[in-house]
Amino acid sequence: MVPVRVSGHGNSWQKALVLLNVIKRLQKEMLCLTRPSHHLRHAVLLVIAMAGLSASGCTKVVRERDLFHPQDRILAGVPKGARPIAIPRPDEANLVGWLIEADASVLTVVYFGGNGETVADSWPRLRWMSRAMNVNILAVDYRGYGASSGVPSLKICGEDAVALIDALRATEGYERSRVVVYGRSIGGGMAVFAAAHRLVDGLVLEAPPASCPEVVRSWNGQLNWFYRMLVTLEPDPALSEPSLQPIAMIGSIQCPLLIIHGDADTVIPQSQGRDLYERSGAIDKRFLPLPGVGHNDIALNAEPAQTALESIFAEITALGPVTQR
Repeated sequence: MVPVRVSGHGNSWQKALVLLNVIKRLQKEMLCLTRPSHHLRHAVLLVIAMAGLSASGCTKVVRERDLFHPQDRILAGVPKGARPIAIPRPDEANLVGWLIEADASVLTVVYFGGNGETVADSWPRLRWMSRAMNVNILAVDYRGYGASSGVPSLKICGEDAVALIDALRATEGYERSRVVVYGRSIGGGMAVFAAAHRLVDGLVLEAPPASCPEVVRSWNGQLNWFYRMLVTLEPDPALSEPSLQPIAMIGSIQCPLLIIHGDADTVIPQSQGRDLYERSGAIDKRFLPLPGVGHNDIALNAEPAQTALESIFAEITALGPVTQR
C-alpha cells in the first residue's frame, strides 16, 4: 500500500498544488534573505498563499481505487518447475498466474502480493521460498494486474482470494494439500479474507493492514509540520466498510498465525500488525518485529524471518496430507 495518488476535485486540487509550489519557493527564498524588510514581505506573501490554499479545500479523500496501482509486468515464457494457471470468474474477469511445484510437498502457499506488484515482480522471492522451504506456491495477479482482467477492489479481490483456494483444492494432485495463505502489505487483507471464509492450515502476514481507515490517517503523520497545516488525508466512507477490515475478521481465524512487521514501516505502521496479533483468535500465534526495517525492506531469506517461516511451514507439513475437511 503506497500513499500516493490522493483524490480530490480537479480544479481545487490543481490550485492547491500551484499554491504549494508557491509556498515552497517562498520558503526557499526566505532561507536566503537577511534583511528584515525581505523577511516581512515574504512572510506576508506566505500568509496570503496559505489563506488561498485553505480556501481551495485542504481535506483530500483517499478512495479505494487509490490503494491499487495496476501494473502489466508478466513473466516471459514458462519458468522451469511452474505451470500457468487461469481462473475464470462469474463476471467474466480472468485471473492469471502460476503454480510453482515443489518435490513431493504436502504444503501449498497461496500468495497475495503488494498493491504495486505483479507475480513477475515477486517471482525471485516466490521461487526462493519454494526451493528453500520445499513448498508449492500458487500466485495469481489481482484484477487489472499482469495478464489478469477486470477492475480490482477490496471486496472483489477478497472474493477472488476465496475462489483461488477453491480452485487449488479442485486441482488434480492438490485435493489433500495443506494450505497456508500468505499476504504481503495490501495482500494481507486478501489473505485474512480468504482465511476467514475457508478452512486453511496457516496464515502468514507480512506488514499487513488491520484497518484501512487507520492506515490512511497514519499517512498524515508522514507530512512535515508545515504541510500538516495545509492538507489532511481522510479515507472515503466506502473504504471504511467494517466488514472489509482485517481487524474485524482476524478473531474468527483459528489456524496458526505468523505476522512479520518492521518497526520502521511508514506505509503501514507496525502497530497495525500488532493489533491483528492481539485480536487474533489463534492459539498458536507469533509476532516477529523487525527493528529498523521499513515496509519494502523485509528479507525473507535473512534471519530472523527465514527461521520463523521455516518453523511454521515445518509445523504444518508435519501434519501430513489432509484426510478430510
